[in-house]
Amino acid sequence: MKRRTLVASFAVFVTVVAALLISSQTVLVSAQNHGHGKGNREEPPPPPYNPYPFGILPADLDSEIARVLREVDNIEFETLAQLQTLPPPTLTNQPPILAHTGQRLNVLLGKTMNFDRNISPFKDRACAFCHMPYVGFSGPIPSVNLTMVAYPGSFQFRAGKRTAQRYTYSPSFPVLNFNQTQEAFFGGNFWDSRATGYKLGSPDEEQAQGPPVDTQEHALPDTACISFRLQTAVYKPFFIEVWGDAIDTIKFPHNTEEICETPGGAKVFGTNTMPIKLSPAERSIANDVYDHWAQSLDQYETSPDVSAFSSKFDASRRSSTLFWETQPHFHCPQMRWPVTTCSRAKPTATPAIWTAGPLRQRLQQAQRRTAWILARQQTRDRCSPALARLISACR
Repeated sequence: MKRRTLVASFAVFVTVVAALLISSQTVLVSAQNHGHGKGNREEPPPPPYNPYPFGILPADLDSEIARVLREVDNIEFETLAQLQTLPPPTLTNQPPILAHTGQRLNVLLGKTMNFDRNISPFKDRACAFCHMPYVGFSGPIPSVNLTMVAYPGSFQFRAGKRTAQRYTYSPSFPVLNFNQTQEAFFGGNFWDSRATGYKLGSPDEEQAQGPPVDTQEHALPDTACISFRLQTAVYKPFFIEVWGDAIDTIKFPHNTEEICETPGGAKVFGTNTMPIKLSPAERSIANDVYDHWAQSLDQYETSPDVSAFSSKFDASRRSSTLFWETQPHFHCPQMRWPVTTCSRAKPTATPAIWTAGPLRQRLQQAQRRTAWILARQQTRDRCSPALARLISACR
C-alpha cells in the first residue's frame, strides 16, 4: 500500500515538473514572437531627453505622468462603454443624415479619440493628456504648471515652449480675420492663432490637427499615421458609422508601423513629411480621414460635456440678472448707507438678485447705482480717522 502511494506521488511530481518545463518554453517562444512580430515589437524606450537646467524637470514628473495616463485610460474605457450602449442612429433623408443619436455618436467618438493614447509613436500620449476635464481641460500636473509650463510629449521629456490652451468654448472662435474698424486681428486658435480655420472653416478643428504631428507633442511623422492607427482601433466601427468605410480602402506599406513608431523630426526622415508611400488616391483618403478625425474632436469640444455655457455670465444672460447685484456688500448699522469705501467694514449677506421688472428699468437702476458706487469710491482715499473709527466700531 505504501509502495503504491509512493509510486503515485512520484508520478504526480514528474508530471508537474514536465508541465512547468513545457510551460516555461512556451512562454519564452511567445515572448520572442511578440518581440519580433509585426507591429508588436517591444524595444526599450529611448533615453530621456533632458537638456534642461537643474530644477526644470519636477522631481515627481514620472509618477505624475503615470497617474495622468491611468486617468486617461479610465475615461477612454468609460466612453467606449457609452458608445457601445448608445442606440444606433437612423440614416435618413436626402442628403443622408444620422438622425436621433447621430450627433451624440459623433460627440462620443470625438471624446474616445481625444483620450486614445495610441495616437502617438510610443502610444503614451493622448490629446487629453494636456487637457484633463477636472482642471478646466488644461494641464493636470501641478508641478509641471509651476516649472516646465509646457507638457512633455511622447518622446520624454521633449516639450514645447507654451502651456496648453483650454478646450472650453474654443469651437466658438471665428476664422482668423482682421477687423478694419478696430484695426486688430480676431479669431484663430493656438496662442499665436496659427490654426486660422482657412481650410476647414473652423480654427478649433485645425487646432486638433496640430499636436499629432508636432515634434514636441505626439510627434507622429506623417498625418497618415492617424488613418493607420484608426484601422486597428477598437472604436473603428463607430468611426465608419459616422464617416464611412473609405478608411479600409487604404493599403498601407509593410513598414508603416515602423515609420509611425519613429518620432517626427528623426534624422531618418530628413525633411520628408510624408514618409508613408501611398498612391495619390490613398493619400487623398488619408487626408479626408485626418479632417474627419479633427471634426469629431471638435464635436466633442462643442458639446455641453466641454463647453457648457454655465458661467455666471451665461446665467445672467438667461435670466437677465445683473452682475453687480451678486457682489458682497458692506453694511454698518450706525450708517445710513452700505459702506463701500472703507475696507475694514464687515461684509453682510449678499443682497437678493433682481429678476423682476422690465429690462430697461433694471438697466436704469443699474446705471444709477453704478454712479452712486463710483461716487462713494471717490471718497475712499479721503476717509477721515473719525469715520474709520466708526466703521471699526461696527465690526
